[in-house]
Amino acid sequence: MDSYLDTAVGSTFEVVSGCFRALDEKYIDQATLDMLYAEGEVLAKSINAFRKTLRLD
Repeated sequence: MDSYLDTAVGSTFEVVSGCFRALDEKYIDQATLDMLYAEGEVLAKSINAFRKTLRLD
């Protein structure tokens, strides 16, 4: 289960990274990037909080 959560967090950061590229290419504006970045942070923190509730023996 832990490897799936690692993948989920990694994918979240990958999407956020792609958002910076979208900003550079002017597909999105700074306000949209800021919103997506904040949502990515919340999601990554939520996944990590969930991971801490699991017993990974």
